[in-house]
Amino acid sequence: MTTGDLINIFLRLEMASKDSSSDLVFDAGVDGQSPFAITGVHLDDDGDVCLESDCRTSVVLSPEEIADAVRQYGIDRTVYFVSIDSNGESELYNIKDGGTKDRQSPDLQMIAVSDLTDCLKGCPQDSVLHFESGTINFTVNSVYTDEYGCLCLESNEIMELDDYPVSMLMEELSEAEPHTCIYFYDDDSKEYYGIYPQELRTDGNGDVWINVR
Repeated sequence: MTTGDLINIFLRLEMASKDSSSDLVFDAGVDGQSPFAITGVHLDDDGDVCLESDCRTSVVLSPEEIADAVRQYGIDRTVYFVSIDSNGESELYNIKDGGTKDRQSPDLQMIAVSDLTDCLKGCPQDSVLHFESGTINFTVNSVYTDEYGCLCLESNEIMELDDYPVSMLMEELSEAEPHTCIYFYDDDSKEYYGIYPQELRTDGNGDVWINVR
């Protein structure tokens, strides 16, 4: 996740009219563990932006304060999250953007297959394709039609492929009707994601990345 991606999350919160006076917390996704509040934002020695939750301080930053702190570092820096316990021990966490356990959730964006293929047509077909949610990276392992007639791109860590070229997905999608709805599913977390091909990017290695949330 880049600082630009995180700023976009704040923009979406603003457009959804979320109360700026509310605390922004990160959920570890672990039963019995309280969400983490952000107590600090700083630039580390590697030039990456660290969102820090230090339980030894009572200072909690508001969403507006976090957004302002992140913006000062530009839009191209890598962002990560660290929790610090009472003993000063640090633990690094991934930042997940979106995802839902509910296949029928109104927040799960469905797009047409043609929306995805139209964006991928302009990419080098031998480029490695990735899907990303925050700092979590996914690779497609299988493509199938679900019980509702929608196309599902599924990721499974056990079956993960090292290199999944754009051409492989284009071949899989060529058999589907252009208007067919499509979404992303992570089998490990059992979560569904909408696909946002308009947020496609290419990294320095020529790999293609598409946001899901």
